[in-house]
Amino acid sequence: MFKFIFILILIYPKIAFAYIDPGIGSLIIQSIIAAIAMGFGIISIYWNKTKNFLKNLTNNFKRKKK
Repeated sequence: MFKFIFILILIYPKIAFAYIDPGIGSLIIQSIIAAIAMGFGIISIYWNKTKNFLKNLTNNFKRKKK
């Protein structure tokens, strides 16, 4: 497998004559905004789970104390 990948690296050209169209900028911005929104969503979910766990833990501790 390593030999195959090494041969592919040698075969491909070193210079890419690529065209970057104007739409790629909006794609990058949308990707960044989506990543930020996803991060906030994940943080929100785990923050609520942690908050509920701690609330239940303190309620159980208070019940045992009585």
